[in-house]
Amino acid sequence: MKKIISFIAVIFITTAALAQVNLGITAGANFAKLNISASGFTVKTSTLTSFHAGLIADASLASNIHFQPQLLLSGKGGKVTSDGQSATINPFYLELPLNFIYKAEAGSGQIFGGVGPYAAFGLFGKAKGGGQSHDIKFGSGDNDDLKSTDFGGNVIAGYQLNSGLMIMANYSFGLADCAPKSSDGKIKNSYFGISLAYMFSGNKSGNE
Repeated sequence: MKKIISFIAVIFITTAALAQVNLGITAGANFAKLNISASGFTVKTSTLTSFHAGLIADASLASNIHFQPQLLLSGKGGKVTSDGQSATINPFYLELPLNFIYKAEAGSGQIFGGVGPYAAFGLFGKAKGGGQSHDIKFGSGDNDDLKSTDFGGNVIAGYQLNSGLMIMANYSFGLADCAPKSSDGKIKNSYFGISLAYMFSGNKSGNE
């Protein structure tokens, strides 16, 4: 955990050291789904609505090119049906998307789009099914529910007003197998997110 905190601190300190940095807050909805593959039985999954909230930074790297890291509390998981039984799995992660975006002038603001990786660390969560509920255990042991770390890719697009208000949509696709050590299947996170953000400082339009 200390290594993760140190890594996050380096990312934000490095971003803050760059010229033309904007800082802000963001929040929105996650429409999360688990991608499960297992041998011997069929698992159906459907979307679970959760949320994300946290910090966002925006640093100009070159003309129209920006680096946009975020630090989020992000709800993932999904609804699962197997052998006639259904369950809801809703883990929350400390998530760090590292997006590289391209901005172009459009009306009274800028349209933008980009891609980047993300890393995430499991914090807490609930699993509910069969009239019962239990706390999700993160770790690498046989008795854990999900592995502690998650990583993958992110595609993002949005529009930023010159006032600093932003609306964004993104698709996050997990590449890490989050299934516990004792499982013979694979579990990967994914979600479609819609966000609002407001940039407090710096050049909000990104042109000055």
